[in-house]
Amino acid sequence: YTQPSKPVAPSVNISTPVRDQSAMIEQLYKAQQDAALAELEAAYNQNVIDLDAAAGKIPGIYRAERNRAASDAAVNQRNFDEYAAESGLGSGANAQARLAMNNQLTSGLSSIAQAEADANAKIETERAKVKAEYKSAVAKAIAEGNAAKAQALYAEAVRMDEMLQQQAVQNAQLALQQAELERAL
Repeated sequence: YTQPSKPVAPSVNISTPVRDQSAMIEQLYKAQQDAALAELEAAYNQNVIDLDAAAGKIPGIYRAERNRAASDAAVNQRNFDEYAAESGLGSGANAQARLAMNNQLTSGLSSIAQAEADANAKIETERAKVKAEYKSAVAKAIAEGNAAKAQALYAEAVRMDEMLQQQAVQNAQLALQQAELERAL
């Protein structure tokens, strides 16, 4: 005669793995940051191209101005020479007039050179501002991205902690139920 076996309570464990999504969050925020930085760099590069194009036009603009000033001076000199010849002005008056016209041409060319230097300085100031704005925008994007990523990682850590606590409570309840079932048997 064999004694009937005692029923045994089945062992139950609901431990399902809790997946940590931190690596995925890191990848997501890295991709977002890379995209934001690429967009900022593209805008910066376009600004630099625009400034280079503007700087490239400056010499031509002011060369034309210098040529116009020299041409106007030559026409004025020829007109004065004709006037002096018709009026019978002496060589002293003629020399004095030439000196005044040369001073006027030199002054005009100097003004044009100063305007060209000012235009180049303005371009360089704009270039420096664009670079500073780019660096500031990059730093801001990185800081905002890091803050958002930290917040998401914290939320993930809280979620993981809550899931593990919930799982521990459920396992404890099942263990208690199993112990009560075994005692009842």
